[in-house]
Amino acid sequence: SAMKAFNEEFDKDQQRIILALNRLDMDNKWRADTLSVPDKFDETLMRYSPFPAHIAKLDKVDKIAFFSYPIQAYALYEHGKLVKWGPTSMGKKTAQTKRGLMFANWKKELAISTVDSDWKLPYNFNIHNTLGIGWHEYDLPGYPA
Repeated sequence: SAMKAFNEEFDKDQQRIILALNRLDMDNKWRADTLSVPDKFDETLMRYSPFPAHIAKLDKVDKIAFFSYPIQAYALYEHGKLVKWGPTSMGKKTAQTKRGLMFANWKKELAISTVDSDWKLPYNFNIHNTLGIGWHEYDLPGYPA
């Protein structure tokens, strides 16, 4: 099967990179019908960044995070330098995440959603108290969720 070939051809680090580039995680790798595979592997993902390595206008900004709906990815900058980027799963069409400049107002190692108390949100950075907007660890299903 394709999954068997994937598991045999690539080691765990390479699999993680391939899945990240395809907006998937190990729990959702079975969802893929097609995968983009790099010809060279860089475990930091920085080689594959769709974001610029440096933004001069941000040189005086301590820290900022960007989220992109079109590419379903985030970027973290410190003093204008890209320090990390990765895949994300932003809101689906019927529940889109608000766009624009926002600020994190608190963070918690494990938060309970104000929208649905069954939702446990690991490593949550709260963005909006009443709209249920936050940045947190969760599954990467390969599509906006």
